[in-house]
Amino acid sequence: MSEEKAKKTEEKSEKKTTKKGKGGLIAGIICGVVAVIVAVVLIIVLGGGYKKKTETFTIKNEKRGSEVTFDFAAEELGYEAKDSTDGIKFTNPEDKSTITLRLYDTNKRDIIKPADAFYSDKYHDWSEIKVGDYEGFKIFRSADLAGKVEMGLVLDMYDEEKSRVDGLTIIIEQSSMQPREAEFNPIEFYESEDFQHLLKTIKLKVEASEEE
Repeated sequence: MSEEKAKKTEEKSEKKTTKKGKGGLIAGIICGVVAVIVAVVLIIVLGGGYKKKTETFTIKNEKRGSEVTFDFAAEELGYEAKDSTDGIKFTNPEDKSTITLRLYDTNKRDIIKPADAFYSDKYHDWSEIKVGDYEGFKIFRSADLAGKVEMGLVLDMYDEEKSRVDGLTIIIEQSSMQPREAEFNPIEFYESEDFQHLLKTIKLKVEASEEE
């Protein structure tokens, strides 16, 4: 092979190598962009878009060995948390509203109350609900003062024969002492992103009781 032919062959080889290098670079850039887009979508989907700072709260039933955790932006929303009988009570010093959650080891009928269990005509819109895998009910109470939302969720039926369940009750209540300038509405709060986020984060954990 002459020196001139060898030179041309070498030049062609260099051009091919350059083309391959550019192609690999472009492919790498495209893959990188796609990866960033996928990551952003996952963050939006998995994060649910909820931006407020939350704290994880825990309610325990020592006898049963069960506990419920949930996330709530209590501080940012102006609520103070205090342990209550079998649960937690959140109180807002400004509008006097309260949110009470209680964990029970009881019969299913004590958690899922039928519509006819509420005798006052101020109660309305009883309905069955699903929160994740948990079944339950909700009912609204409208009044000039002290409006209310009552809920019950069956977190686990651990004894079907006796209808024994780990159940959670939730009451969102407007205080009769609510200041005139306050605009807290229990039904609107139930429908709010803040409360729906709380519901979505409810988790039950059960360990063997020491008495068993």
